[in-house]
Amino acid sequence: EMVTVYEPKSCEPIADVTRDFAYQLQLQGTGKLRDGRVLNIWGQCACPAKPCFKVTENQWGTAGTGKPLQPFRTVAVDPKVVKLGSLLYVPLLEGRTMPGRAPWGGYVHDGCVIADDTGGGIDGHQLDLFVGKKAYYVGLRSAHGGSHAWARHVPVFDGSKMCERKGRRVG
Repeated sequence: EMVTVYEPKSCEPIADVTRDFAYQLQLQGTGKLRDGRVLNIWGQCACPAKPCFKVTENQWGTAGTGKPLQPFRTVAVDPKVVKLGSLLYVPLLEGRTMPGRAPWGGYVHDGCVIADDTGGGIDGHQLDLFVGKKAYYVGLRSAHGGSHAWARHVPVFDGSKMCERKGRRVG
């Protein structure tokens, strides 16, 4: 069954997608259409179907701060707990090889991430690491016996002293 996703201001249809894709798009916040366009959730609107979505030029989508999402660097946080734009240090990531190929994967992580995004399911002291692709997610899991149990209770520290922004990157 197909559903239409809409642009928020004009309520113009963007595309007809499967109900499952629309659900995942709403849950994940970003998705890529078959024609290559990348959609980001926009939020409530006056259109026939809610929420609305916006086409973005950013390869991976746009974070809640308006900055491009970066696999293995962007994290979603509760802005009542962590200020958006904050540099964070996650020791559990340091020394881990990120799945995938350069420039997004294939490197040893330094533990530095940036709190550029929010999420509907993020409440309180939670953090959600943006990985970009399902294959990257599976790669992180398979490195630990197919489980994410290693990442359930993770210490996170203020990274402002040990991490820095390098243009559009964090390191």
